[in-house]
Amino acid sequence: MENNTCLLCGIDNCVACTVINSTANNCTTCAEYYYYSSNTCITCNSSITNCLFCNQGAVTNPITCSQCVNFFYPSSATTCITCTQAVPNCKKCEALQDQPYLILCLDCADYFYINNNTCTTCGIANCTACEYVSSTYIMCGRCDASLYVSAGNTCLACSDSVPECTSCQQDIASQDVKCLTCGNGKVVFTLDIIQICLFCNEAILDCVSCLQNPISLALTCTVCGNGKVISGDKQSCLYCANVITDCSNCLQDISTSAITCAACGNGKVISGDKLSCLLCGDVITDCSNCLQDISTAVVTCSSCGNGKTVSGDLKSCQDSSSSSTIIIVSAVVGGVVLIGAGTH
Repeated sequence: MENNTCLLCGIDNCVACTVINSTANNCTTCAEYYYYSSNTCITCNSSITNCLFCNQGAVTNPITCSQCVNFFYPSSATTCITCTQAVPNCKKCEALQDQPYLILCLDCADYFYINNNTCTTCGIANCTACEYVSSTYIMCGRCDASLYVSAGNTCLACSDSVPECTSCQQDIASQDVKCLTCGNGKVVFTLDIIQICLFCNEAILDCVSCLQNPISLALTCTVCGNGKVISGDKQSCLYCANVITDCSNCLQDISTSAITCAACGNGKVISGDKLSCLLCGDVITDCSNCLQDISTAVVTCSSCGNGKTVSGDLKSCQDSSSSSTIIIVSAVVGGVVLIGAGTH
């Protein structure tokens, strides 16, 4: 304050100062993250590498670090180090509040276990994570990819559990091994709790191409062979006649899985919507035999039943024409008219 007026200290990051004279001020307190040096405020990190907060006390006192930046820990009043620097191969640690400068390792890097604040190699080939049980037994908890922990505490290939399995997952609690993918173009097939690697047509009869859900391992067929089509749930391949009764040949829309009949058997014809096979009499009343133009699906009758005849346009069956008698003058003999009867 000068002449009852509050003025800025004029020193960067200084929050409290005293007036020396009309042209100079003296900083007495620096802002957070800063300390005093030669009437300037300097970041803690400038003096102590990776230090976030520092303490100085009197401005003439040397500074000490009270808190390091993230992932660094105080090993002394003037040093911040990483977990690995404090405990070799340690990836997670903490500084103990009641024991200054003691850094406790909480978790070691892969392939190491913690014991007495030291990270020691597992000593089990391909074991990623292990645990100290006793001086004579180190328990492997997780192996490298495509490997699993065996009952003998060793890491084995997934194919040792399920032949041709290329990747697997192990339940930590039960130690059960679950195959996730197979090699040689095969898929994982699960029957109750048993897993095997099979080709699509072995897992789903007559399926030549299939997909497997990477999470549930559920199989769905994408292409069927042997003239079959994919079922609605995509879990099986069916003959056309299993989907549309009496259909001998059908087509399937791959995008929608919709099935339409292309040819019927047993003397039947395709319905207008191509979703069923019908008797000739279901299309043309009393028609016993009919023909269908495959390109247009138009049905024409070739013969009728119930004493009826085919209409001129072949599209219906009609009653036979009723008989009528006509009089025909055939001759006049001796003044007598000879009459002949006929029908048409």
